[in-house]
Amino acid sequence: MPPLCSNPYDAAQPDFATEAHADAQLALTEGGLSEAQAIESLTHLWTLSNKHEKAEWDRAIAEEQHTLEEARQAATDAEECQHQQSQADKEAALAEECKKHKSKFTPVPNAKVPVEPLCIPLKK
Repeated sequence: MPPLCSNPYDAAQPDFATEAHADAQLALTEGGLSEAQAIESLTHLWTLSNKHEKAEWDRAIAEEQHTLEEARQAATDAEECQHQQSQADKEAALAEECKKHKSKFTPVPNAKVPVEPLCIPLKK
């Protein structure tokens, strides 16, 4: 079925008693229905067709939303993967830098700086 171009929820039921639908009425009245029955049949057929179009519209909208959500999720996953790869690259570069310059990355002990002058006796 081709995709629907207009929203069937916005469709207004046509007046099948007008001259525009005289051919459809004539076809049904020649089949043995009265004019009122023909109008009622046309109205019922339009209602069934509209319900079917609404169901197709809802399915197409749900499918489109599902596709968009999958694309959004794929983009998020790709971004997360890229972020993790970037973090891994940074950590590898830091580890390599630490290997090359060990003295630069030597931990400094967290000790208090002496406030009093040190008195170291001399040996004689």
